[in-house]
Amino acid sequence: MFTQSSKFKAQVVSVVLLALSSSLAFAAPLSAGPSGTGGGDDYTVDFVATANISLYPWLKTNGASLKPKVSAADFLLSIDPGKIVSAKHVFESCDGTDNGREVAACYNATTGMTTLSRTLYPIKDASTPAKLRLIAHEVFRKMGIEGDQYEVSRQMSILKDQPPQRAKLWACSGNFYVNSIYLGSFNDSNYPSQEEARQAISEACMKSGYHPGVCQALSDSKEVTLCKLR
Repeated sequence: MFTQSSKFKAQVVSVVLLALSSSLAFAAPLSAGPSGTGGGDDYTVDFVATANISLYPWLKTNGASLKPKVSAADFLLSIDPGKIVSAKHVFESCDGTDNGREVAACYNATTGMTTLSRTLYPIKDASTPAKLRLIAHEVFRKMGIEGDQYEVSRQMSILKDQPPQRAKLWACSGNFYVNSIYLGSFNDSNYPSQEEARQAISEACMKSGYHPGVCQALSDSKEVTLCKLR
C-alpha cells in the first residue's frame, strides 16, 4: 500500500496522459471530472493506467499464446475512459440497482459501461495479481471473450499469485584445515548472514578445544570458510 498516495496518483495521471497522447492516440482522451462522471476521476485513471502499464506489454508479447488469441491493440481499443465510471457501491446486476453480490467492478453489455466501486476497487494497491485479474476480466468481458469463469484471464501467468520466496540462508559444511592440519568437521545451516555462519564455525572450533586465536583465523580464512547461500 502506498504511503504517498497523492504523489502516486499524480505520477499515474502523468503516465496515462503521456501514453494516450503518443502510442495510444487512437484511444479516447482522459478529461478531468469528478468521481462518478467517468473519463477523469481517480478510479478511471487508475484502471486505464494499470491496464496500459501492466497488462498491455504482457499481452503484446504473450497474447497470441492465449485461447482465444488476444490482440494487444484490440485490448487497448476496448479501454474507453469515457465508458468507465465509478460509484460508491457496485453490484452484480450492473444496472444501478443493488441486485446480486456487491463487487469491485462490473460491465454492462447493454450500455457498454464499466463501473468501478469506490468501496471495493483496490485503487491504493500496486499492480498485484488480484488487481490485474480484475481489470483484465472487465476488459475481456467488454471484448466478448470472457464470461464469469475467467476463461482467458486465468491463462495469464502475470495474473497468478506467486508463492512467497523462501529467504536464502547460509549453510556451512566440510572439514577444516589450518596449514594442512586437520581441525575437525562442521555441518550446519540456516544462518541469516555469512558473518553469523562464520561465527558458528569459530564457536565449533573452540568447542573442539582449539585456541581462540586459531579458531578466529579459521573463521576468517576464505580457504576454509565453507559457507554458501542455499
